[in-house]
Amino acid sequence: MKIFSIVTFISLICLTIPAQAQETLVQKSIAQSKDTTNKVFDLKTLHKELEKNLKEARLYSAINQSPNFAKARAAIKAAMENPLYEENKREILTEAGNVEYNCYDVERNKPASGGKIDYNVLYPATAESFIYYSQVYLMIADKKGKSFSNLKSNLQKKAWTLFSVTDGFRANGVNAYENKDWEHARLSFDLFIHAIKSRVLNDYAESNSRINSTLNIYKNDSIVAHAKYCKAVASINMNNTELAIQDLEEIKYDKFEQNIVLQELCRLYEEIGEEVKFEKILEEGTRLLPDEPWYARNLVNIYLNRKEYQVASKIIDQLIAVDPNNHNNLTLKGQLVEVQGDIDTALDYFEKSYMINPDNLEINSSLGRIWFNKATQIESKYFELRNYDEADEKSMPLYIEAMKYYEKAFELDINREDKAIPQALRAITYKQFTKAKCENADELIDLYNKVSKAYGFKQFPKRK
Repeated sequence: MKIFSIVTFISLICLTIPAQAQETLVQKSIAQSKDTTNKVFDLKTLHKELEKNLKEARLYSAINQSPNFAKARAAIKAAMENPLYEENKREILTEAGNVEYNCYDVERNKPASGGKIDYNVLYPATAESFIYYSQVYLMIADKKGKSFSNLKSNLQKKAWTLFSVTDGFRANGVNAYENKDWEHARLSFDLFIHAIKSRVLNDYAESNSRINSTLNIYKNDSIVAHAKYCKAVASINMNNTELAIQDLEEIKYDKFEQNIVLQELCRLYEEIGEEVKFEKILEEGTRLLPDEPWYARNLVNIYLNRKEYQVASKIIDQLIAVDPNNHNNLTLKGQLVEVQGDIDTALDYFEKSYMINPDNLEINSSLGRIWFNKATQIESKYFELRNYDEADEKSMPLYIEAMKYYEKAFELDINREDKAIPQALRAITYKQFTKAKCENADELIDLYNKVSKAYGFKQFPKRK
């Protein structure tokens, strides 16, 4: 796939900055490709060379003949490297735009003669042509006179054609995505973002209500947000951490895929060891997405590792104050106080969370764990006293209560990820069906084996 040249790339990133500043950037780029030190040029010869280059560009890109766009582009390149480039820039860039426009025109008309469009040729041509035309337009936008008026009108129409047939160059980006050409994909979506603000299109829209209406659709916040998101995804796929962070930071307050954006920023900051920035994004995620517990949990885990329980508790309390009926926050608070050893208070929070969302896997598993631990504590207490009958009598009701929640958690854990569920259910059922007076032993063994099989544990042999 042909990629944007240095000149067109610089033009791409400055479509919306003042013309004088843009010219400075382009001049610097062109200057870098020349070596004019200690050379004396014959102006007449240079003019002839330039005229020859531009004539060849027109000749080789003429669509009524057999165009040779490689030679046409070589002629344009030679014209751009000519020391007379600056004083003839408008004409040279216009011809450069025409070469690429003709390339686009030839490709799009191939089906009419039985051919097939090569989108890897068509899309870069549309992008480069648009960028060249945009640059030329900025040079003449404020000039008066019939000749300038006609040229401006022609540039507006062609630029709009290039923009509209590519769905604002987003089709270019999609094609690049399919080819895993992430750099070109990023440039394409960036071009869309700049193009909708470009003067050539906006001036055209001012004089044409239909164009204005269509352009305003493209300027819709959700469409722009989607383009910026695709640009960021391309940067991520380029494995360019610096660019990816830059793009993600730019859109982190947009509503489009905000959760993915913030989590990806967290991943990148953690990956490069930016702990302060990682923590800051977690704080922003906690504030911006209170229904997504991932941020608060990771933030709380940071403070737990530091044994800063009060700070962790403060974060969760703030979340609960804002949304007291959010089961995620209540569950998180329960987990925090449980870690601190206060299982009775933890139970209160888990039960409140359960009342809000009784079909949540984490809540059921947490309640099962609390009751199981309470049962174990009582059982251990009486074991130490060697009072085994009372240990069983006092602890079993609590194990049964734990079993109720763990059974529901088992049904909810369709991916079989929570290994605490089978371990607890196997332990509780085993305690029961191994008792001589157990009345539903077969039923409990069936449950034991069902859970064991689901999680890959060894099953208990059925009684004869």
